[in-house]
Amino acid sequence: MGLYNTRKKRFEFPAGAVVLGIFCFLGFISDLSYCAAEEAGQTLDVMESTWNQIRPRLRMRTFSELMTPSFSGNGDSVPKPNGSRYAPAHLFNIVWTDYEISRNFRLFYWQRFILTLNANPDFQPFQYLPRDPRFGARWTQVFDVPGLSTSFDVFIQPNVTANKISNQNIVEFGFRTNTSYAIPQSRWSLGLIQEFTSSYLGGGRGPQAYGWVMNWFSYEFSPVFSTQTAFSVPFQNYRGDSLAKWTWDAPGGPYMQNGIGINLNKDVSVAFLLNNYLSQPISMRNTWASMWVSLTIL
Repeated sequence: MGLYNTRKKRFEFPAGAVVLGIFCFLGFISDLSYCAAEEAGQTLDVMESTWNQIRPRLRMRTFSELMTPSFSGNGDSVPKPNGSRYAPAHLFNIVWTDYEISRNFRLFYWQRFILTLNANPDFQPFQYLPRDPRFGARWTQVFDVPGLSTSFDVFIQPNVTANKISNQNIVEFGFRTNTSYAIPQSRWSLGLIQEFTSSYLGGGRGPQAYGWVMNWFSYEFSPVFSTQTAFSVPFQNYRGDSLAKWTWDAPGGPYMQNGIGINLNKDVSVAFLLNNYLSQPISMRNTWASMWVSLTIL
């Protein structure tokens, strides 16, 4: 009586063989499962080890500013210096990440966007407006001075958003510096941030160079509360104009911001500010409010 019965012309498997086959199959599956689990565990260990090597070199931060409409005369827009409409209430956000490839030298990616929060004659509500990304190199701690923090960025900014349609630029180049200093044995800190972006080599139309300078200082009442004061000067040079002819960039002139900062924890801080133009007498028509939110992700 073999496995094959010639009379019935079909296969017949004895019960013992079937049971033995089932146990062999389960044993084979068990071996495969063990090997797969062991390999998965090794893979996870490798991934965790790689992340532990990358993590100390990787940083990620985000900064947001929420701007309200003017306090009077124009309830739907951030004001220009004369109180007329500039842009609707909006949220401006920057998120960046960098990776240290050698001591004090990093490569970075920088992305910005604007989200409108209400409508005005020029914009729709909840309109998402991405800005062109930046890719660049960053030098940090340029000077070894206690209390002094410095960074110097150079970047390329390919025009891949609506900015390309409006300005017809292919690519822009720029640099950015960020310097802050905590005065020893005091509660005062001060700093200077500046940006300069150029499309001189990119053709197109519109501004061929633009940027801004912001000087700020702060007094720390406690580890949680501090004053915040900033002076911002935006500028631009239009294509076809002399290099000696510069005009104010958005929102239309230099302005100051005064308020209170709150450190919620080591990774999150907020500030509430009143904003006024420096080029016009202060009034409710050209005054608006802002909220800053700074978040350390990595």
